[in-house]
Amino acid sequence: MVEPFSTLKFWGLIKNWSWVFALKGLIAPAAWNRHYDYDVLGAETSVQRPLPFLHSTLALRLEGARTRGKGSETPLLKQFYFPLKTFIPGSGAGYSQNSFPLYGQGTLLTPRFGDSQARAEVDWNFPLIRDFDKEWWILYFYELRFSAFVNYGGAWYQGQNPREQMLLAHAYSFDLLFENKGVNFNLGLGIGQVKPGPGQVFLDAGFDLMF
Repeated sequence: MVEPFSTLKFWGLIKNWSWVFALKGLIAPAAWNRHYDYDVLGAETSVQRPLPFLHSTLALRLEGARTRGKGSETPLLKQFYFPLKTFIPGSGAGYSQNSFPLYGQGTLLTPRFGDSQARAEVDWNFPLIRDFDKEWWILYFYELRFSAFVNYGGAWYQGQNPREQMLLAHAYSFDLLFENKGVNFNLGLGIGQVKPGPGQVFLDAGFDLMF
């Protein structure tokens, strides 16, 4: 597959709030792909600020996207939507794409399919142990952090009432941050729920490095 994409990003600082606004686009034209002909348009905005209470950080995010086109196996392409997208603290300011269910029915991390998606998210985190300062083998452990997430959003089929497909998910996790020779690692254990379903235990893992 050939999928050229582009991201236009703006950022700034307003009264201790750092903000980011991004426009994203992707195309997979039929001229370059035998089985696909589609495009994706999306936007995302977020604000974040440190708080004096517990040296914590509060972040608010809104995102939306839509996919239009066709693929070889289905006449309408569908987007993946995960009820919970967790944030890896301190590693590239990105969402974790490496979350694994450990116990429960998998509702937090099971993808929904739809033509469009939107999400609102609030997350709050603070260090439980700010200066861990421990070394084990070749790894240096420097922080243990607690995070709380609330996501509200969903994917829906065109023509349906979007509110009928919206899901409320919340989760709480402990993340251990460590590094080796400039590579930052994150390993976390969390518990969460997609309302009104049962709870679930999950594992987060990720890394971040600079070239």
